[in-house]
Amino acid sequence: MKNILCVSQRTFAGILPGIMYAKRIIRDAVEVDVTVVAVKKAISSILSSNNYPQNIPIIVLGGHGFVGRINYLLENIGHWYGKPAAKNVLLYANFESTFEPAEIRFGSTLENLNTTVRSGKKGCKYLKADGIHLTYQEPGEEIACTVKMPDKKGSYMSWLAVFSDEGDCGVHYFKIKVKKK
Repeated sequence: MKNILCVSQRTFAGILPGIMYAKRIIRDAVEVDVTVVAVKKAISSILSSNNYPQNIPIIVLGGHGFVGRINYLLENIGHWYGKPAAKNVLLYANFESTFEPAEIRFGSTLENLNTTVRSGKKGCKYLKADGIHLTYQEPGEEIACTVKMPDKKGSYMSWLAVFSDEGDCGVHYFKIKVKKK
């Protein structure tokens, strides 16, 4: 496993320690911290060994039937001719119908929550985040989606459609590969 991920260490932080730490039942989560560092190292190694740009999204999830969290970073990168603020950004996180999206969180501390799952084009399911404001050269906005993976292994599409008062911000496509448990 270490060779496949191109990392020098492996670690495990189970669901229970992660939940206990998040709910402040335990105050020290060394194993969780070590896992985060290991995953970051693995992602960095994958990006550099494949000559991918450092800002390409990498999604790390569990196997089929797994409930995971997909994080996106929304940034205002500006244009060569100007760097306007992006006001009232509206983001649609779309998933193929075999996924079971549960919630989307956003805001500076992920304090905003939307659990309304809607049906979209081509039978997709989507969650919506809105009212986001982004300024050039300030930290971006983290978006977190909780999603149950499909029961069958395979490669599935996911995409973000993003708009703001200033105009269309584009549609960004991702492949999510679901493997056996």
